[in-house]
Amino acid sequence: MHIKNFILWLTIFASYPALAYNFAECILDKLPGSSNQATHGAVFNICREKSNEKYTEILKGSGRGFFGHADGNSCVLKKAKETSYQLSAMQIAFACRCLYDPPEYNGQTCINPFSDTNFGK
Repeated sequence: MHIKNFILWLTIFASYPALAYNFAECILDKLPGSSNQATHGAVFNICREKSNEKYTEILKGSGRGFFGHADGNSCVLKKAKETSYQLSAMQIAFACRCLYDPPEYNGQTCINPFSDTNFGK
């Protein structure tokens, strides 16, 4: 009986990121390794289709958890290391800091300083 409960718990826990997929998670899933503007733009547009609100709907630090990174810097080191296109690396860094750095106050959302530029175009 314990094994069945464990498998059920693991299935629910493992599927949680798929249910909570937001703009920052999409960026971290699809943008690493980007080496040019065309790839960057395509990923940005795909992620924007999944979440039109971009970063403003995401609570800062909401990616912290059992399988998350310790902080934004460790996420950046892992996710942006192989990304040669500078704008992509900047977006990865912002997404990492949004999801994995602790908030300064309860309810703080991530606001992307790059949102007024045409990164996706």
